[in-house]
Amino acid sequence: MTLLDKFNAMTADVVTDYINNQQEENLLLEFKTVNRPDLNREDRKNLAKTVSAFANSSGGLIVWGVEARNNAGVDCASAAHAIQPLTVLITALNRHGGAAVSPILEGLRHKALPTKGDSGFAVTIVPESDVGPYMAKLGEDRYYKRSGDSIYLMEHFDLEDMFGRRKKPHLSVFTRVIANRNEVIIGVENTGRGTAKAPFLSFNVPDTFSLSAFGVDGNNNQSLPRLYQSRENWRQPYYGGNANFSIHPNTKYDVAVIEWRGNIQEGGPRGEYRIDYQVGAEDMQLVHSSVTFRFG
Repeated sequence: MTLLDKFNAMTADVVTDYINNQQEENLLLEFKTVNRPDLNREDRKNLAKTVSAFANSSGGLIVWGVEARNNAGVDCASAAHAIQPLTVLITALNRHGGAAVSPILEGLRHKALPTKGDSGFAVTIVPESDVGPYMAKLGEDRYYKRSGDSIYLMEHFDLEDMFGRRKKPHLSVFTRVIANRNEVIIGVENTGRGTAKAPFLSFNVPDTFSLSAFGVDGNNNQSLPRLYQSRENWRQPYYGGNANFSIHPNTKYDVAVIEWRGNIQEGGPRGEYRIDYQVGAEDMQLVHSSVTFRFG
């Protein structure tokens, strides 16, 4: 579920469950109370600091009207402080939200979560952005970031990094089972917002499977060139492209095909299989993860 999905699905009942279950604050979730529905100076500074921190990190949700208390070193939702009149709070959030950070953050939205009449909670979505860094305004004039469940002043090196920040790729591996041929296609997907240049992929071939000698199209062609290796490493093939090879955002590449080589009397592959892989590209760290596929 994306951050926007969580925002759209948020209701007063969800907030009540947070309180009853002592939901922990985390990288993407912050609980806040307000002194006045029309947001006094302290409330406005809290708004600016929290929006700055989330926008300079991975985005997040601010739930208004919930007190968070420390529990074993972690701040958790502990008590409801319903806001009334709720319409006044939403008006104030809309009025001050546009001036909360500089530059203006596109996509900042607020939603009322009424419990009874014009009383209840509210939620603010702070989208992740590549435009920053964002300075907290409304009397702050400082930069903040989010780490875990806490908000910190940004250091000089943080600002240097963010002012030079570029959109980055995010690569992962997918599988697609071709059941009638006992084959599995293995590919790379870029779900990031930057182009993945010079991508690299390595994965293990599960037992009873082998790498197809006919490439991804059956004519010995590879979408991502295979790198030379010793014969001993045939169960851990490597693929890589040079700086002229790119995987654009929101695109997938089929890279390799593995074939089942078990005993034909067994009737074919059955159950779940796991592939451990490494994938990376220019401007992103090498990712070590795994993916599973299933037959039958």
